[in-house]
Amino acid sequence: MRLSTTLFVLCFLCLSVGETHAQYKNADKIISHVRDHGNGWAFTIPGWLIRTGVKLASMDMDKDEKDMIRQLSKSIKKLRIVVTEDKPTDFGLDNAALIYTLNNEEYEPLIKIRDEAENINLWAKIDGDDLIQNIFVSIDSDEEMVLLKLKTDLSLDELTQMDFFQEYKKRELSPLAKNN
Repeated sequence: MRLSTTLFVLCFLCLSVGETHAQYKNADKIISHVRDHGNGWAFTIPGWLIRTGVKLASMDMDKDEKDMIRQLSKSIKKLRIVVTEDKPTDFGLDNAALIYTLNNEEYEPLIKIRDEAENINLWAKIDGDDLIQNIFVSIDSDEEMVLLKLKTDLSLDELTQMDFFQEYKKRELSPLAKNN
């Protein structure tokens, strides 16, 4: 009797721990949870609208800058964002469920910036063919939380051939950049 009770309690604990992570099946569920429980606002912008906005915004830019930003925007399929000043009480960037979910979806952590007031994290989902499929950014501060998911199909080869990347490499290799 004691053994079966112990096994029952252990199974119950394992199931309850699993439920904590199961509430976020994917990155979109995380954004929906913050939207629904965080008293904030969320929206989704289709890629064609982003490209139209980029065209309008780049009218005052010089040709090189215009070409660079248009090259980047071509690969964007969709942007989903949520912003809230009242974070859900059961959610934080130190929450293991967020990290568990992104790792489970095979996102790779690329950038982590921490200072006294903000934590900024950037993850990317890159398939076996070096194709960036999704980018997930989280910004958490005392005042607000922002989660952003960018759906894209951008190959790393294409990225390295883009004008802005070539310009970055020139600046990185220039003697002035090395002296600063």
